[in-house]
Amino acid sequence: KIGTTSAVAVTHGGVIMALLEAFGLPEAPMHEWLCPPGTGYTLRFDPSVWSRLAKCEVVGRAPAESEEDILRQERDLWIAIEKGEDNWDD
Repeated sequence: KIGTTSAVAVTHGGVIMALLEAFGLPEAPMHEWLCPPGTGYTLRFDPSVWSRLAKCEVVGRAPAESEEDILRQERDLWIAIEKGEDNWDD
């Protein structure tokens, strides 16, 4: 609708990860856009960037997380990878 300045999309985390791999800036592989249940991302669409690159800027996580939460999640992921429990091949 003309004049719309914000919108929300609610979908499966895998769909979010795939869309961000295809259209997100900064560019990153799908597995780097982790999206646990109940979380997502805040995006900014700039018309000139979208028209030239078909990309949108990823500006934050939703709901916003503390730096401590982010570091804990990254630590837990690395521990799982070291133990071979990352399940990337599933």
